[in-house]
Amino acid sequence: MASEEKGPKMKNEVIIKGHRQNNICNIRLYFKRYITARQLIASRFRGLLMLNKTRMLVIAVSMMFSLSAPAFVELHSHAFMNEGMGAIFRGDFNHKLCAHSWRCMLSSKINAETLAKSGVRIFVAALYAHPALVLRPGLSWRESVKESLRRQIRQAYDYVAQHPEWILAKNARQAQRAYAQGKKIFLLSLEGAHGMFESPQDFVEFIDEAGIAIVTPIHLINNSCGGAAYMRGLRKSIFTLKNFYFEWKNGARMNPMGLTPEGKDLILRLMARGVWIDLTHMSDRSIDDALPLLLAYGQPLLFTHTALRKYYKDERGISPRHLDWIRQNRGYVGLVPSEEMLVNTKVDNEFCPANCRPCRGGVEALAQHYYEIGTQIGFTRVAFGSDFSGGISHLRPARCTTQTSLDRVGLISIDQMADLQLSLEKRLQKTLSQDGMANEFLAQWELAQNRSGE
Repeated sequence: MASEEKGPKMKNEVIIKGHRQNNICNIRLYFKRYITARQLIASRFRGLLMLNKTRMLVIAVSMMFSLSAPAFVELHSHAFMNEGMGAIFRGDFNHKLCAHSWRCMLSSKINAETLAKSGVRIFVAALYAHPALVLRPGLSWRESVKESLRRQIRQAYDYVAQHPEWILAKNARQAQRAYAQGKKIFLLSLEGAHGMFESPQDFVEFIDEAGIAIVTPIHLINNSCGGAAYMRGLRKSIFTLKNFYFEWKNGARMNPMGLTPEGKDLILRLMARGVWIDLTHMSDRSIDDALPLLLAYGQPLLFTHTALRKYYKDERGISPRHLDWIRQNRGYVGLVPSEEMLVNTKVDNEFCPANCRPCRGGVEALAQHYYEIGTQIGFTRVAFGSDFSGGISHLRPARCTTQTSLDRVGLISIDQMADLQLSLEKRLQKTLSQDGMANEFLAQWELAQNRSGE
């Protein structure tokens, strides 16, 4: 890529500027919360107004950090992708970031340092292994994939062991207790279940013992579980092959394949162990085949990283019908802040400053998706599924100033979450409740772990 040809000095300058701007925005965010805390004190505790200014400041700052600290929810990012993509991926979780541009797709955008700085308090680490890229001598592709996942799981447990502010939660109630105590919650998810669960021991090892809490049964291609969602773009078509066979329906290209008997059986066995099924990447027919199974277990619909099909046009985007189902029942949606997923979005003037019209892409397009989904299903049911280090580009530098690092460098890494949130709130002209999103996610996870099947 052209952006990767810049010298090391320029790379460092860009990243440092972005991080410096991020720190400035965090200071602004905390100052805003300091003012809010003082107003809360004034309205609820009138008697405290007689206290001296020093005592008032101590109380306000205490409330600011204990009640109003950022609590971002990240539903889908790949912390350990070097283990899943092998030699074609640059960087790893325990070293410096390799991505230096929003366009970077196969370079690390998350590591231990940036995760700590991100403000994320619920982090879903997506485990993934490409069969052809992790193949090990003497092992079948299935065993090679499992060995890759074991290494990723060990890294997750090592990180949590070295950072006591985190807990790797295996169930929702454990996570709720830890969150109430101020802990950060680390969850494991599995993206692509083909060939993973061949024996009862596989369920014991990866679900019961390792604690994988969320599973996406179908990923980029049709597999033994069923049909994958059609994805737009020549690169995706060549990579996924199945894109050459589709049907047109309601103005979108659709994969006619649904769940296989093996896929239905796997979903039932996973739900019996309390696993939350992620419907992202499933064809509509596969989702429709899975719905009766999910309903029988009382599972909310979960789409960890998606965008509106209304704009994306093809099956990979979430359909109006499934959004309406979430509105009437329960469910949770993660939005991908990526130009690839926000393509063709028509941005309303209310989210696009007059001097930037017409707005195309960027945080303005993200605001359009966020507003439409939040208005339909409730804003506490929408978070980010950013897919950092997941083989996609992210948001380009903002054309309309947001007074954050997004103006200079766009969205590159997870430590810009506070900037992304501030920019989004500025475009929406609305403050989003991070605690509300976190508590709603944990509550719905608890519902998903109903194992009675009644």
